[in-house]
Amino acid sequence: GFDWDLWHKNDLHTELYGDVKQIYDTRESLQTVAYNWTLGTRVGRMTDSWTVAGVVELDYLNDDLPQDTFDAWAMTVGIQGQYIINNNWNWVAELMLDFDLFDKYYDGEQLRLRIGANYNLDEMKYLGFYVAKDMVHSFDSAPLYFSLDFGINF
Repeated sequence: GFDWDLWHKNDLHTELYGDVKQIYDTRESLQTVAYNWTLGTRVGRMTDSWTVAGVVELDYLNDDLPQDTFDAWAMTVGIQGQYIINNNWNWVAELMLDFDLFDKYYDGEQLRLRIGANYNLDEMKYLGFYVAKDMVHSFDSAPLYFSLDFGINF
């Protein structure tokens, strides 16, 4: 993937980012079953102690199986924020709305709320602890998700 700083003036920033992911079937000797392409932009304000940004993403999913020909388009819009507590800790949160544009990409619309904390190991590396929930669907169809991420900023 990539993340490119398009424009910034004082506290205001605009970024363009994208990536591609391969999706594998782990039951069939790691056969590639699909590719997911993402292109997005963030526009927001970044200060010494907090950041807030609006997000717009476009996703394209296509299969890689000879028996299927599946393409789907989806969009995500939302807001992301971060509050820096000190050099080691910061709070993060996001509220994102996912919806289908063409064919069925998501299983219905999703309104995802994610909150968490990052522990900064140093200036370049962090561990993130997060909890997320699709606010549109019940706990039976969309339970609470917990995740632990490791990140490196280059």
